Amino acid sequence: MKRISFKPFYSFNFKLQFLLCFFTFQLLSYLLIGAVITVGPSGDYQKIQDAIDNSYNGDEIIVSEGTYMENINFLGRKIILRSTNPIDENVVKNTIIDGNRAGSVISFVGSETSDCILSGFTVINGFSNRGGGIDGEDTKATVKYNIITKNQAKGIGGGLSNCNGVIEDNSIIENEAYWIEGPPYHSVGSGGGLGYCDGIIRNNFISNNSVGNSGGGLYSCNGTIQNNIITDNTDSAVSWCNGIIQNNVIVNNTTGISGCDGTIQNNIIYGNIERGLSFCRGFIVNCIIWGNTQNQVYQSTVPMYSCIQGWSGGGIGNIAYDPKFVDPANSDFHLQLGSPCIDSGNKYYLIGKFVVDIDGEGRIAGSSVDMGCDEYNSNPDSDGDFLVDTQEAIISSNSNDPDTDNDGLRDGAEILRGTNPIIADLPSGISVPTQFSSIQKAIFLSFPGEKITVEQDVYKEAIHFLGKKLILQSINHYNKGVVNNTIIDGEGIHSVLFFSGQEDETSIVRGFTLQNGYGINGGGISGNGTLATIENNKIINNIAYSDGGGLNQCDGLIQNNIIYNNKASFGAGISYSDGTIQNTTIYGNVASGHGGGIAYCYGVRNCILWGNLAESDPQLYSSYPMYACCIQGWTGTGSLNINYNPQLFDPSNGNFHLKPTSPCIDAGEFISGLTKDFEGDNRPFNGYSGPEPRGDGSDFDIGADEYVPSTTNVTSWIYW
Repeated sequence: MKRISFKPFYSFNFKLQFLLCFFTFQLLSYLLIGAVITVGPSGDYQKIQDAIDNSYNGDEIIVSEGTYMENINFLGRKIILRSTNPIDENVVKNTIIDGNRAGSVISFVGSETSDCILSGFTVINGFSNRGGGIDGEDTKATVKYNIITKNQAKGIGGGLSNCNGVIEDNSIIENEAYWIEGPPYHSVGSGGGLGYCDGIIRNNFISNNSVGNSGGGLYSCNGTIQNNIITDNTDSAVSWCNGIIQNNVIVNNTTGISGCDGTIQNNIIYGNIERGLSFCRGFIVNCIIWGNTQNQVYQSTVPMYSCIQGWSGGGIGNIAYDPKFVDPANSDFHLQLGSPCIDSGNKYYLIGKFVVDIDGEGRIAGSSVDMGCDEYNSNPDSDGDFLVDTQEAIISSNSNDPDTDNDGLRDGAEILRGTNPIIADLPSGISVPTQFSSIQKAIFLSFPGEKITVEQDVYKEAIHFLGKKLILQSINHYNKGVVNNTIIDGEGIHSVLFFSGQEDETSIVRGFTLQNGYGINGGGISGNGTLATIENNKIINNIAYSDGGGLNQCDGLIQNNIIYNNKASFGAGISYSDGTIQNTTIYGNVASGHGGGIAYCYGVRNCILWGNLAESDPQLYSSYPMYACCIQGWTGTGSLNINYNPQLFDPSNGNFHLKPTSPCIDAGEFISGLTKDFEGDNRPFNGYSGPEPRGDGSDFDIGADEYVPSTTNVTSWIYW
């Protein structure tokens, strides 16, 4: 097949960048404390491994052209290993490390950092259980400007496996991971090109790789997959990759993307033999999905702001018009003038620290971002900050630094916000809709650590946190009326709130009603492994086709929430969430399979699980440990758990306060740092005057409510 006609994203100034790279290599040898070691017939060593064995951190090993029949190991050394000119294609083709099918061609021990660099080789003829070409052992080393070809793995990663650093500007072609059944192997044959590589995979040509099982191009690579050309691979081009899949050309594979639950953004998925997208349950936006033979989208989250052939499945901003590629028959997928995809994406969903189109040109060339991976009529953007180099020259910002003033917001986003990209700003807080019309716009334009305060209203939008560390809150997360009336509504077509999984515990969502979401996983909140804190929310009436009607894969702190009347196949309230779930009331959720309340959750404390329904295990399924919880029908183990009716005031009408006679009063365990309940009452409060202390004696109640007689007025709590 002819190579796709998109030029690699660095090639807008191909020669200049390569020259800079070359001189950078030369400069490093002087700046680092180390020596330059040569390998070749007239070099310091004749074998590459001998040079590595005698190197020290900071050394640079330069290998002359030739074929080296070796299986080398970096031994944890922080060195540069390169050919004489890694940017010269002929040099790379003629500087060959041949593994002779005696193991992985190149191995790392895993302790190498990003300043350990492998560059400018043809890596060929490796054979191993994993990583036939390169076995990384979770290394953070940089792998760039190599040809990795004709390697085999009888398990994972024909070309590369377990490389978690930057993998860029490589050709990864004609590698294979094949299936072997039975002992001693039990191999899966996945990741023909790459498997288990969780770093940045950028600007590679990944083609004609094959597998016995899954992921001809990439398999279970959970970092960032960006600006690659992925073509002519067997099975799925990209399979079970749950990070960010962005700005790729994915064409002529058996299937385009399959089983990926992360963010799928601004890709062209075209001409794949079977399906374009299948079983993808994450956030799908700004893509062109066209010309795939069987299905464009199958059993996946409803995309948004995407161009999809024959689409009638609804969703926000989707179109079904011919995208008008320049010449798709000859692999030119640039947009023509007049393409309906121009300016039709949503710029406020753009995610990542470095974002350019497939040619290295700036995103947001017009009023909005284009659908697909080409930005029509744009110009080079060296630092991927939504501001092209010519614009940066005009305003005197640094075209090689995405955040010139180092205040945490990229230069182009500062222009959109109205701040100066060369003068550092402090987060001042954002009010929605007073300052910005939508919650998503506020998130995109926020500084790190900023508080976004949302006024009472109904917001019908899909929210994506974009991996940011910020606080999203209502005007008063302890006020029941405010929480009831600050609503984010999924309209039954998308999950209400998405996370990328990059957020930490300083990211907080509090004080909202999250309702009417629909997703494959996580109808209310699709967490993707986020560590964000989710507190003082009402999460109701959401549906997941599979797991987690209310929440799925939320691995941070979940506290003081009401999770009610959500539906799913498994874990209708919460599923697959590994963080601490505490003082939350989980009531009246319905699963068609296991776990009406929760499923596959770990670390549950002081929670009420009652009135949930399922075919089996209605309150919880495969979740432990459980401490000081009130669980309907409970007969299991765990400290301080009870199975008495919690005596909620009127849960069928949304009143989840404890009655004065509730056995949950003072029956919990002490939780450090939790000083308020869902409506701002102090925790703990001694509300039980019986002869024997309950719980651990700390007077913490079970559930979202802390019973306080002086503030509990039944008639005023018509609906929480």
